[in-house]
Amino acid sequence: MQFGSFGSRTNAEALAARIAPYSPVVIVPENQMHKVRLNSSFGSEKEAKQAGKAIPFGSIVLPASR
Repeated sequence: MQFGSFGSRTNAEALAARIAPYSPVVIVPENQMHKVRLNSSFGSEKEAKQAGKAIPFGSIVLPASR
């Protein structure tokens, strides 16, 4: 699950700090971007979307291979 993608690591860290009280997140550097992602995996897309509803931030569900 991804919450944001930033050119600035500082901005990624700020969002990660806001989400951290709800769930552990990681910042993944990829293609000169800093992606804020949930540090968890789920058995299905449905489970991931359900978990996303419990966190008060917009997110998108990404396949595990990303």
